[in-house]
Amino acid sequence: MKQTRIFTSTQIQQLCEYFTEIDGIIYHDNKPIKPYPNQKGYLKVRCPKFICSTIKKKPIYIYVARLVWILHNKNNPDIVDHIDHCITNNKIENLRNSTHSQNGCNRTGSAKTGKNVASRSSIYLGVSKRTKIRSDGTTFIRWRARTNVNEKFLNIGHYSTEIEAAKARDAYIRKHAPPEDLEFYKFNFDE
Repeated sequence: MKQTRIFTSTQIQQLCEYFTEIDGIIYHDNKPIKPYPNQKGYLKVRCPKFICSTIKKKPIYIYVARLVWILHNKNNPDIVDHIDHCITNNKIENLRNSTHSQNGCNRTGSAKTGKNVASRSSIYLGVSKRTKIRSDGTTFIRWRARTNVNEKFLNIGHYSTEIEAAKARDAYIRKHAPPEDLEFYKFNFDE
């Protein structure tokens, strides 16, 4: 996992003096600063050298979401989570501080494969199709429900239908997830 840049209190004060933010757009001297997307689409801006000096003389970038959080809250967030999953929506109302585990709960695609909803075997979160061929040559299909609770990856069980598996996953999370993490989870169905 990539190390997140932690700013000192002096650097945070300098960032707050140098930059301003309106509706998720970063400004300096009342002029908007053009953000650059990284490979995954997260926006970043160049940090001034006098704030973020480096030995190798390479420019240092700061993610816009992290900078917006710092400008409003005057502190380093653990991880900045986009509530609506839109990584270019950096308005403060769409951002929240989270732990690595909480941020993982809010994921919409598969972490290992990077697949989005359209390319997964199930349309439901935490559900995958398991196909087995019996010795007599017939195909046996079951739906597996899985989740991550308390930073532990868990297999909940195998079910006859995709919907049963999705409901079982949701029920398991509602019962076993820490109450402070429930707001970060995406559910397949309303209660």
